[in-house]
Amino acid sequence: MYTIGQLAEIAGISPKALRLYEKKGLLRPKRGSTNQYRLYDEEAKTVLQKIMMLRFLGFSLEQIKEFLEENQDTGLEKSFVEQRRLLEQKKKQLETVISCMDKAIWECRENRLDMDELMKSMKDILKNRHADEMVWELTKYSDKAADWNCFVFDEADVQPGQRILDAGAGWGGLWRKNWERIPENVAVTCIDRHNTWADTFEADIKEMEEKGQQPIGRFSFCFGDMEQMELGSGYDRIFFNHTASFMKEGEKMLHRFSDSLNPDGVFICTWGGGMVYEQLAEWFREYGEGIREIEKVENKFFTWIREWEEWLNHVFSQVEKKLYNIELIFEQPEDCLSFILQLSRGLESVLEKDKRGFLAFLQEKADSGGRIRLKKDTCLYRCQKKSED
Repeated sequence: MYTIGQLAEIAGISPKALRLYEKKGLLRPKRGSTNQYRLYDEEAKTVLQKIMMLRFLGFSLEQIKEFLEENQDTGLEKSFVEQRRLLEQKKKQLETVISCMDKAIWECRENRLDMDELMKSMKDILKNRHADEMVWELTKYSDKAADWNCFVFDEADVQPGQRILDAGAGWGGLWRKNWERIPENVAVTCIDRHNTWADTFEADIKEMEEKGQQPIGRFSFCFGDMEQMELGSGYDRIFFNHTASFMKEGEKMLHRFSDSLNPDGVFICTWGGGMVYEQLAEWFREYGEGIREIEKVENKFFTWIREWEEWLNHVFSQVEKKLYNIELIFEQPEDCLSFILQLSRGLESVLEKDKRGFLAFLQEKADSGGRIRLKKDTCLYRCQKKSED
C-alpha cells in the first residue's frame, strides 16, 4: 500500500494532482484501518499509469474517465494495446498537421501563400489522410494485402518501352511492390497533388537513382490538380488507382484520359467494391441500431458506383470488370469498430450511444478462434480506347 505522498513520488507528480484525480472519480483510494489516511494499492498504481499516459496524449479528464470506465475489466496488456491504438491516432493527426505546415512553409518561401488555397489544401490533405488511413487499415488486417498491387500490375500487362501515366500515384505502391517486374525502357509519369505521399515517392526514387538501384529518368513527377493540368499524350497505359472519389468532374476527366492514350492504349481504373457495406448493413439490421445510417451510406456508395460505370462504358469502347476479394481479420472487436468508423464517419453518433453493447455484438460475431471477419471486394476495370472512326 502507498500513501498519497509515496504514490505521487513514484509517479513524479504532485499530491494535488492525485487529489484531483480522486475528486474526478478516476482514482479510488482505500482508507487506513486506524488513521483513515488515503492508501493506494497496486491496482490504483496501474490505473494511475493509464491516467498519466492518456494525459500525455492530450485527453481531457472527462475523456480519461470514459476510457477507464469502458476498460475497467481490461488487463494491463490489453490496456497497453488500446493505448497504443490511441497513440497511432495521435500520430496520424500530428502527421496531418505537419503536412499542412510543410505546405505553408514551402508556399511562404515561394511567395505564393494564399490563405484560401491553404484552407483548400488542408481539406485535401485531410481527405488524402483519410484515404491513406483506409489503406493502412486494409493492409494491416487483410488476409492477402501484399497481392493487390501485383494483381493490378498483371492486369495492365505492361510491355518494354511503353509510356505510362500513373494518375494519383500516391506513395507509389504499384511500383514499390513490382520493382523487379518493371520491363526495360518503361517511362512512368507520376502525377499527384503537392505535399502528399507522392512527394515521399519522388524523394525515394531520387535516392535509388543515386545508388544505382533504379535507371535514371525512368520515373518523372508532376504535382498539381490533375483536373486542371496538362496530362500529355501518347501513353500506352494509364493507371487511375483508387483516385476517382477525388474528382469533381469525373466524366470529363475520363474523356481527358482517353484522349491521352495511344490508339491501342489501356486505361486501368480501380476503386473499392460494395461487399463490405452489404455485410455491415446485415450486421446493423441484426444489431437493431444504425440501420438507417448504414443503408444511407450503402445506397450512396452504389449510386456512385453506377454513375462511374456508366461513364466508363460511355467513354471507352470495351470495359472489362474484375473483382479482387479479400477478407479482413480482426483479433479485437475494438479494431473492427475502428475500421467501421473509418469506413463511415456517419455511424459515430449511433455507436457512441452504446459502444460497449456494439463491441459485445462484434465479439458475438467472432469465429471459434476469436477472430472477427469482414469480406471486402475491390473493382478493377480494364478499358480500351475507342477507335477514332
